[in-house]
Amino acid sequence: MRWERPAGHLLFALAGAVLLAVGWILALAPPGRSIGTFAGDDAGYYLGIARNHALGYGYSFDRLHATNGFNPLLPWMLIGVFRLLPARLPLEACYHVSVLIGFVAVLVGLVPYLRMLAAALDPRAFAGGSRHLALGAGAAFYSLFIATKGYYGMDAPLVLALGLLYAWRVHRHGPLAPGFAAAAIDGALLGLAFLARVDTLPLIAAAFAVMALEAAASRRGAGALAARLAVVALVCLPYVAWSTARFGTWLPVSARLKSSFPVVHLSESLRVLRFTSLHVVDQGSFVVAFLLAIGTAVAFGRHAIGSLRARTPLEPRRAALGLLALYLIGRFTFMLLFSRGDVQGSYAILAHVFSVLVLAEAASALALRAAGAGRAASPIPAAMALGLALLSLVLFAGKVRATAGPWSRAAGAPDEVSLGREIHALTGPGDVLYGGTFGLLGYFSDRAWINLDGVVNTYAYQRVFIEPGSRGEGGLADYLEANHVSHVVTIVPADYDPGPGPVRLSAWGILYDRKNEFEVWPADIVLRRPAPGGGILWVVRYRP
Repeated sequence: MRWERPAGHLLFALAGAVLLAVGWILALAPPGRSIGTFAGDDAGYYLGIARNHALGYGYSFDRLHATNGFNPLLPWMLIGVFRLLPARLPLEACYHVSVLIGFVAVLVGLVPYLRMLAAALDPRAFAGGSRHLALGAGAAFYSLFIATKGYYGMDAPLVLALGLLYAWRVHRHGPLAPGFAAAAIDGALLGLAFLARVDTLPLIAAAFAVMALEAAASRRGAGALAARLAVVALVCLPYVAWSTARFGTWLPVSARLKSSFPVVHLSESLRVLRFTSLHVVDQGSFVVAFLLAIGTAVAFGRHAIGSLRARTPLEPRRAALGLLALYLIGRFTFMLLFSRGDVQGSYAILAHVFSVLVLAEAASALALRAAGAGRAASPIPAAMALGLALLSLVLFAGKVRATAGPWSRAAGAPDEVSLGREIHALTGPGDVLYGGTFGLLGYFSDRAWINLDGVVNTYAYQRVFIEPGSRGEGGLADYLEANHVSHVVTIVPADYDPGPGPVRLSAWGILYDRKNEFEVWPADIVLRRPAPGGGILWVVRYRP
């Protein structure tokens, strides 16, 4: 069809324009234009750890205690980058550097994604203009939906890039390509994916399961499998040893707080999946990907059984899709059984590209079946491409509508940058702040800030909630006094009238499901401002 190639050009141009716009906003626009739209609040924790390390406070978010709270790869990368930059680089400049690292990772992931998509589009079904249209639709989906998500400055882009690069290598060379260089690259990609997010362990398990099948089917490759295992261990063990020796466990606090493992509580997990940070679009996308992963895993299992019986190597393209399917089954099953506290759309970011790849494979198979039945040129390739393009545009329009454009926040509310500056001006170098989920606000305040929910603290902070204190159940009040907390930051409803006080605030120790309370007085409020996410933000002097 004559219109297919120009339509493909248009989709590629649209994808490129969106990527350029996102890159411009992240690199050059004031941070307030990307915070909440392209950068989530957790970015402040990664930034804070890295910048505090550069300033001499050690590997710490609160400048008081060392932490293994968050996944290590991104902070390590930021620490390395910040050391190359001028000393005491402004907060805004460090923010731009952080989010741009994620943007580069998204661009890197686009390459293997498009390569695998091109291979999934069988040239007998997708030829000429229809192939170009489908690739343009795939690029549009990646740019308009995946590249516009609010995860810059965090770890999801690294998982996306590393996971796609590894899957692409399997797609090109098979699970056990010969040679030391191949083993080193594959093992490094898997090890770095673990360091980027420890919940990518199912990807490593899936990869080695597929490698084991390949070794058994081909009656060779045991050495190549062992070499990859050794490289993964070399990449991961330094972090595991350091974290275990320093904190008593390798598992980051944030990962432990988000999971009830090994206790299964299905109803609670379903509630968390439905009512926390997981957007309705991601919920639907994850359901689709989960079902597709199950079907793909069944098909891959049949292929693997045939390869084992025939003693022939696995077909690389099937192996790549099979390992992604096994990974997603493991990841989604874990989320379904053990989720606690919060679930974010970035937790299984590879699900979206997996669904597109499976869709392309299915469309090719259906079109070839229709052609084999003696029908005229099948409309399936064009319909698949147009459907994907339309879905991408609808999702992008929803993103723009939900955020009222990438240049605005909640009506009348200052952003974290201006709020942080105000807090910095109201406090001194010796002050210590204590407040809830304020990653970016804590970062831009440029003060010692103890995180209330504990995701970037230590396990010792969680034990405070169950250890007896001098003022009642739990030792939180004693902990605040011992750490010289001078100000508390909290958000109250917009219509809340505190009266003469006191105001009782609470902190929830997620790990032990305990709540501690403490008091502040309305007369000690030093700052009242609309909060970016709604409600009123208070900064209150704390008097033990």
